[in-house]
Amino acid sequence: MAWLAIGARSVTKSGLMMVRSAQAETYRRHLTDLVVRGRVTADAIDDVVAAGLAGLAIDRLQEDMGQPGSAADTLLRDPRLRAGRTVAAARHATVRGLVAELFKQWLAEGIEVLLVKGFYLAEFVYPEPSWRRYSDVDAALRDLRQRSDEELAAVAAAIASRLGWEVVWRHGEESTVTSHHDEDYHGHELLLLRHAETGVAFDAHRRLVHSNVPTRSRVEKGEAITEVLWATSTASDLAGASVRLPAPVDAALIGLITARSWSGDRYDLRPHDLLDLAALMKLGNFGPEELLVRAGELDVTMTTRLFLRRCDPTRGVFDLRPPSALEVLWYDTMLLAERGHRGLEKWVASVGNLPRRLAATLRELPFVVRQLRGWREHGEAGLTFNRVRVEPRALDRRSWRLRQLAVRRALQLLGAPPRRHAVLALHCLHDSLLRYGHDVRRRSADGRTWLEYSGTALSLRLLGVEETTSPSTTATSPPGRLSRIGWQGLRLRLEALFYLRRVVKRLRERPFRSAREELLRVDGDAERSPNSGVGGGLDPRAVGRAVESAARFVPGAQCVAQSLTAQLMLARRATNSTIHFGFLRRKPGAVEGHAWLEAAGEVVTGDVGLDNFTRTATFASTFEP
Repeated sequence: MAWLAIGARSVTKSGLMMVRSAQAETYRRHLTDLVVRGRVTADAIDDVVAAGLAGLAIDRLQEDMGQPGSAADTLLRDPRLRAGRTVAAARHATVRGLVAELFKQWLAEGIEVLLVKGFYLAEFVYPEPSWRRYSDVDAALRDLRQRSDEELAAVAAAIASRLGWEVVWRHGEESTVTSHHDEDYHGHELLLLRHAETGVAFDAHRRLVHSNVPTRSRVEKGEAITEVLWATSTASDLAGASVRLPAPVDAALIGLITARSWSGDRYDLRPHDLLDLAALMKLGNFGPEELLVRAGELDVTMTTRLFLRRCDPTRGVFDLRPPSALEVLWYDTMLLAERGHRGLEKWVASVGNLPRRLAATLRELPFVVRQLRGWREHGEAGLTFNRVRVEPRALDRRSWRLRQLAVRRALQLLGAPPRRHAVLALHCLHDSLLRYGHDVRRRSADGRTWLEYSGTALSLRLLGVEETTSPSTTATSPPGRLSRIGWQGLRLRLEALFYLRRVVKRLRERPFRSAREELLRVDGDAERSPNSGVGGGLDPRAVGRAVESAARFVPGAQCVAQSLTAQLMLARRATNSTIHFGFLRRKPGAVEGHAWLEAAGEVVTGDVGLDNFTRTATFASTFEP
């Protein structure tokens, strides 16, 4: 079933996580050209296939065949397009058979299904299923026998297990270290399944409005909207299984507009969104006016207006650009009355967890300091376990997350981030778990090391290592020397933070050349004297590390801003440096731009493997010895 796994890789978050930031604009343009204008070019095929739009592209090219100057005949013979459509169609046929059998068994036990989102659109709305690829199947479940949510989830999970589905999580289950939610979760989800053989995911909901951080008013509103969707739904047949389908206008409002605006997507549109809305409008014979009337009845008017500003097939408007942090804050504020302020909710939750996480990090620091000292002096042989006699205790989801975060923060404070020193981080985490009485085992095989609890490999995502299940023991060999930041390093980071904010602001206001000249004139000449506290033969790489560390706390501090900030700091120390601009060709028609700073024969900032970059411009800052 390798083809099924490939087909399951849908593009989320507008697909922009699949490409580097320098290619994002080209990626968006390729998809917008196809979705809005129906235009396909040879250099766009990889992006079109990756976004799951191969079926649509073939249809549009067939319409262009025979047009003067059209390259449709040539493009239609491209095997990438044909393979993309075939994979999507075959995957949907497989998913259709699996879920149809599941729905039959559920209905026999009094469980009714209301389909929403991707699978529903592919099967019942689009001209053919290959036009609409999806990552999972979404549906709401309703118990015709009036059982509680816990009983409904348990019965549905038991039936699914008999049919070859793995129960990832169900409402009411006892929380474990691998649980998808905590035991006291009261959000919109009811049941999460994954088919063992094919990997197909199924998300069952009890409410069709996203609310993983539910308040009483949010729960009541979600329940009311869900009841309305059930009441206006119609019966249909899916390969012999009886299912309910939402009214097209409700599918647009709840399955698309509120789902994209109220969930973790945070207003970030996906490539299919314009096509989804257009197909639903055609099926339901409604336009923006009728959509807004229905939105008023469901109390989602402002959400709908904000969505239509960026995605409206009747006006040909489709903005795949991810909204900025400021735009997200504005949207959250505008939707305060309809949804509640998501950003504020996340901040309140974070503040509420801060004391517990801070205390856990402070308790972890002394032990991590010992491990770091041994690692620095003796490498892996210097790592030890701090045995503490405690009563054995079960490892639940909350404790597992807290231990990862505490070790991660402690290592970061000591200048040894886990993403760079995964083996050290893994050992510190294992040591912490044993000290707290959790029977976690360390396993190794085929050059890899991981942590295991009750026979299950644990995900290390919150620890911050590059891979989610286990770091490679060969990828992080002991460094020659791990040094703490020290007072000088702290001072450099504070200085870098100050200048980086100034540089980012200047670059937003004016072109790079004039911003650089002004900053070097005003700040680069300041305090350059033996008694100023600058200079002293400081290693330029220390400045680079300080700038790259500070950049994590300054929005918009990309490679250009970092290079200019480091040059400014080195200029204050009368140290020669040169900013380089260059580009790297990734594939025909796509280039990746970059900027970096060099000083004393070393790359100070922006070292991403520069051998293959073509230099286009340099900006040197030189001083007489």
